Amino acid sequence: MNIKMYLDYFDEISHLPREEQFDLLDKAQDLVLSESKVSKFKLVSFFAPLLSLVAMIGIGYVIFGYSILLFVIAGVFGLLLSRVAVNETNTYLLSRGLRRVMEGKLN
Repeated sequence: MNIKMYLDYFDEISHLPREEQFDLLDKAQDLVLSESKVSKFKLVSFFAPLLSLVAMIGIGYVIFGYSILLFVIAGVFGLLLSRVAVNETNTYLLSRGLRRVMEGKLN
C-alpha cells in the first residue's frame, strides 16, 4: 500500500512535518501488518474486487437476464465499487494503527 497518499490526510498528524508524518504512517502500517500472519491489506485488495464483480454480475443476471452489455456494465460498476471499498478499508485500518501509534507515543 502506498502510504504517501495519506500524507496530510489525517487531522491528528497533518500539522507535523511531512517526514515525521511518513514515519508515523509507516509505523502504523507496520503495526497493522504485524497483527496477523496474512496481511489485511492484501486480503482486502484481493477479495473486494472478486466479491464486487460476482455480486454485481449476479444481481444483473437476476434482474435483467442474459444481456451481455449489462454484464459488462455490472462488471465495470463492480470494479469501481471494489476500488472504493479497498480505499475505505485501507484508510480505516491505517487510521486505527495510527491511533495506536499516537497513543503509544503519548504514553
